[in-house]
Amino acid sequence: MLFSSVLSVVALAVSSVNAHGYIKALVADGKTYKGPVAGGGKIASPIRQISTTSPYKDVNGPGMTCGRDSKPASQIATVTAGSTIKMSWEDHPGDTWNHDLGPLMTYMTKVPEGQTADKFNPSSAQWFKVAQDGIGSNGKWAQAALMTGAFHSVQIPKNIPSGQYIMRSEIIALHLADKRGGVEFYGNCLQFEVK
Repeated sequence: MLFSSVLSVVALAVSSVNAHGYIKALVADGKTYKGPVAGGGKIASPIRQISTTSPYKDVNGPGMTCGRDSKPASQIATVTAGSTIKMSWEDHPGDTWNHDLGPLMTYMTKVPEGQTADKFNPSSAQWFKVAQDGIGSNGKWAQAALMTGAFHSVQIPKNIPSGQYIMRSEIIALHLADKRGGVEFYGNCLQFEVK
């Protein structure tokens, strides 16, 4: 009995250490969308669901595109060119992001004509960078703000052609970067119609 109680406590501790993050919410053109919990049930959202919050480390693997086992979302959020969207990352339900070292990167790719963002596989898409947030004027990495529950803001390019896009938001955690293979990648994709 005591052994099983101790084992339960250890299992909980290990699971919380391994948990890292996903986009829990998106605000686009004044509308808030809830994100699907990693590995949880499906919900209506423009945020693609990933299978786990664990870090991705294979820079040549399929999970680098939109996160481990990413699945297309059922909604496509409408955004205005030049507007600012906001994303909230969390560790696991109810916990804020838990790392403070490393940049946040944002890329987009246009969905080809005749296809829709909710069906498009971006694994071989041509991406372009729209934002990169590193060390701020306060001397802290952009990730540090996520630890307080702050949203990460990204401006949609002003001159972007209208159409459907996939946005890839990526956190690169560097807290273990001094060890070979220690850099951790956390990617999540969102589906947009740019007007």
